[in-house]
Amino acid sequence: MEAHLKLRPVDTNVDGVFIAGTVSGPKDVPESIISGEAAAGRASILMGNRKVRTEAITAVVDEDLCIGCGLCEEICPYGAPKIEDQKSEIREILCRGCGSCAAECPRRAITMRHFGDHQILAQINSLLNPQSLKEVEF
Repeated sequence: MEAHLKLRPVDTNVDGVFIAGTVSGPKDVPESIISGEAAAGRASILMGNRKVRTEAITAVVDEDLCIGCGLCEEICPYGAPKIEDQKSEIREILCRGCGSCAAECPRRAITMRHFGDHQILAQINSLLNPQSLKEVEF
């Protein structure tokens, strides 16, 4: 499925995967050729950059806590978790840092890198106690 029908018609939700032709719906030959050229153009932009930026906030699995239930694999919209040897493993290149797997994990074996519980609690605390905030001059 397209990332956005009008703005990104050949892009998908997975970076580096593009669609063309009748994959996105019925098209005649000229429309298929145009979408194929658009997909090739988008792919050449990625290849020309030689570097790909990934998300810094990704999921991490504590193997000691993981029971391999597979809930993370079912809930992830990007397909990042995979159960191997009865333990969950996060494929970081696919992870977009949405936190769905961490929220779903019954054993709290999955946490988000650079965005832990203590950081969220500090944000909540600062909202509830605005007098504890120090003035910052810019």
